[in-house]
Amino acid sequence: MSHAAGLAALADRFGARLETGTALRERHGAGEGLAHPMPPDAVLFATTTDEVAAAVSICAAHGVPVIPHGAG
Repeated sequence: MSHAAGLAALADRFGARLETGTALRERHGAGEGLAHPMPPDAVLFATTTDEVAAAVSICAAHGVPVIPHGAG
């Protein structure tokens, strides 16, 4: 299990919909109630529940934590 391998597997599966740009990650890591915001390593824009399930499976297999984020 490797964090880097998990991110690579997500990138292989989802391509450009897995975003790793700093500005986007910082937006997703900030929140109203977070005293010490921490950006995620990547943000995935899944379009179906099957894609969400695939992403969670990949992350679980590689020990990569998942933080769900819906609309907003």
